[in-house]
Amino acid sequence: MKKTFVAVWVCFVWFALSNRAEAEVTFLQRCYTCYQGETAAISFFHDGKTPNERFYLLNERGEQLAEAVTFGIESCQTVYLNVTEEMQSMKLFVQREKTEAPDDAMLLAIDRRPGATISRVEREDNKIALTFDTANGIGYLPQILDILNEYNVKATFFLQGTFLRNYPDKTQMIEAYGHEVGNHSYNHPNMLELDAGEILSDFEKSADIFEKVLGHQPVLYRPPSGASTLRDRAIARTLGQEVIHWTVDSRDGFHSATLKEVLNRVRENMGPGSIILMHVYGKYTVQALRTLLPEYLEQGYSFVTVSELLLQGDTYVDSQGVQRLRETDEAIN
Repeated sequence: MKKTFVAVWVCFVWFALSNRAEAEVTFLQRCYTCYQGETAAISFFHDGKTPNERFYLLNERGEQLAEAVTFGIESCQTVYLNVTEEMQSMKLFVQREKTEAPDDAMLLAIDRRPGATISRVEREDNKIALTFDTANGIGYLPQILDILNEYNVKATFFLQGTFLRNYPDKTQMIEAYGHEVGNHSYNHPNMLELDAGEILSDFEKSADIFEKVLGHQPVLYRPPSGASTLRDRAIARTLGQEVIHWTVDSRDGFHSATLKEVLNRVRENMGPGSIILMHVYGKYTVQALRTLLPEYLEQGYSFVTVSELLLQGDTYVDSQGVQRLRETDEAIN
């Protein structure tokens, strides 16, 4: 047994080293996250076999962003890149001067709205968004879909990748009913504990299962437990996913919550442009919906998906997480 283990380990090390040697210059990161206006420190590994050889940092258009010279020994090296307002989130490539194709690629994720996730939308109408988060089980999803259909209400479901993997038919049913499906990570990790590369891997796994089950990529992302950092927000937006929080936490997912408490939390905090958080596994979610939907429809509210709730055009998100239209000189005058 020990000999087998040693042999496997030796093969693994040999494979890793031989693969690393295929490209003389490679990125140390799979993903680098930063704010607009910062200086990004992009680090490389090179094997030292070709000293004094120049290598270049390129963007997706093949434009040179930085350059450096390899040392005569195996080592790591860093180049610095000013992240300007004109730069778009992009893939970066490293290429040696004597090669025709890049040696390696990585994702540069730039966050232009530090700290801002959308929790409410400033609207003049009475549109609101009802959202449901999932865990790994079906919960009361069939009953929820029936109630939403009964009242002709559309909602957004933030699904974990494992849910799509385990219940592809139920996921497709959600879209077939006219609802929206957003990304809720692959397996609900604590994003605060992951580095950029680990977060990117989670997004890639979710992207793969979304494509396989639904045939498209998500455009919305809700961080697990609502906890996010610069890293996952920047990566999400770079991949075309807006980061969505909530205005009203119904707390229907808590076992200790009563039906009265769930109803009161929604009634006390809800208004135009609100995003309501509920869960498909909540003990009183179905009963709460049977009370709240006709109540708010009668008051003139309309339930739309999150994408329909969001404002279009020149917008910004304030420090409270409210998406607003940016005032132009024409609008002011």
